[in-house]
Amino acid sequence: MSDKTSVISMMVKQHHNLQEQLGSIADILKNDPIDTENIIQLQVLFKKDLNEHIAAESKLFYSELLKEMKQRGQDITKTKQFVDEMGVLAEKVYAFLDKYEEAANISQSPDDFKKEFSQILRALNLRIESEEVGVFAYWMPADF
Repeated sequence: MSDKTSVISMMVKQHHNLQEQLGSIADILKNDPIDTENIIQLQVLFKKDLNEHIAAESKLFYSELLKEMKQRGQDITKTKQFVDEMGVLAEKVYAFLDKYEEAANISQSPDDFKKEFSQILRALNLRIESEEVGVFAYWMPADF
């Protein structure tokens, strides 16, 4: 297994872990009353894991990918744009997590929380799918 394969495999596992955490929050939101304390615990874990994932993508995958693309003489404009878009999405996710970092903030505006969470969930799932069927699949070594 090549180094690139192990990095991509690790990042896909991280994606699935993040999606499971978000799925757990979505399940909690179906209950009445909402267990806001459990949501906060899941969000703390999610934020930690998201930080680790973004760092891995940046340091282990995209920096190497861009370097390889340059060496091959490929245009890196769209790839850099794709990376920058994740930065914008990450800022939105962190702003959401900061806004609702206390159970009382969720309890005071449960409908707003649900709406914003749903938007974050859709955006992250779309990003994950774009990476896995796009960038990762394209750059996956043939021996994977």
